[in-house]
Amino acid sequence: MTDCILDIWQHTATTSGSALIIPDGCRDIILSTSLGERPAWRITPLDTQTRNVYTREGVSLMGVRLQPGTQINEQQLLSNLSADINEQDLKDRINRFCSLSRAVAESLECLRSQPRTVATAAKWLGITPRTLQRLMVSQTGQPPSFWLQLARVRQTALALKTSMSLVDIAHAHGYADQAHMSRAIKHWLGVSPTNLAPEQFDRLMDLGYG
Repeated sequence: MTDCILDIWQHTATTSGSALIIPDGCRDIILSTSLGERPAWRITPLDTQTRNVYTREGVSLMGVRLQPGTQINEQQLLSNLSADINEQDLKDRINRFCSLSRAVAESLECLRSQPRTVATAAKWLGITPRTLQRLMVSQTGQPPSFWLQLARVRQTALALKTSMSLVDIAHAHGYADQAHMSRAIKHWLGVSPTNLAPEQFDRLMDLGYG
């Protein structure tokens, strides 16, 4: 097993409004506090598309981002967390009730390293595509194609900040052509490559999968 924690972060909303959540391959354990309300822990889902969430001014969030592929015993974990838990106890309880197998971590690292297909990734790992499929679905809830495509689209979107042409970016990241790349970005991030907002680029720079 490996450490399940990728990052610990904090955020306080200074205004009310919507915020973009970009698929990053991670789930977060979040403590939400606001004046006049009881602090509450929650566990976010594994996002498959960009979504908007509404935040209220003054709401403070403290989150622990888990490594991609982490399995969570949600009921046990949430029942063992309190609003005043210190950071070390929080880490200890997360690593007690969460797990990330070495096989999953190695497979995810392989899938993010730009194989053209799942079959290629399986070959690099020395296993069959069927074995890789079973492993990823059983341990992460998503097939290896999900992880391959997520890493590819995140890496591709960040490349849009460079001076490369869209055609060259598409070719470099394994897309059949520019139209194929544009459809993938639209599916995952909700906009065309030329309409990615600065906020989306900022979110793509956060720690995550890709």
